[in-house]
Amino acid sequence: SIAFVDGDSLLIDYGAFAQCSSLESVLLSSNVHAVGSDTFFECNNLQYVNVSEDTIGISANTFAQCNNVTVICKEDSFANSTLLGKVNISNNVGDSNLDGEVSVVDATLIQRYVAGITQPSNQSLAFCDANFDANVSIIDATCVQRIVAKLD
Repeated sequence: SIAFVDGDSLLIDYGAFAQCSSLESVLLSSNVHAVGSDTFFECNNLQYVNVSEDTIGISANTFAQCNNVTVICKEDSFANSTLLGKVNISNNVGDSNLDGEVSVVDATLIQRYVAGITQPSNQSLAFCDANFDANVSIIDATCVQRIVAKLD
């Protein structure tokens, strides 16, 4: 399953998703400014967490005993600097086809998702939220196009 954390959730408290074995992907909106210690403790099936650059507080123990998690974030983000070496990090925000690079193909795939032509996997969905609003929309396709054109 996938969790979208949006709204006025400024802080995700200690242990909020601990031992949630059905959780595979999480998209944190830019409204989430801090993630507490052990938030995802022993979420053994958690694979991807999309973390906004607006998240400026994240504990080094947020993903304690999550063996296969990859955090998707921008390279210059707080999450990247805090979690580097503690979990897998991917800076390929927008890589919706999971081929390891961000291209116009990814923008087109997001457009196809939004139009209901194809369905994304939970893994792909985590990479699609390029503007970190915990929602995949046409705006994300535009963000990917801007990344490809090196405008962002």
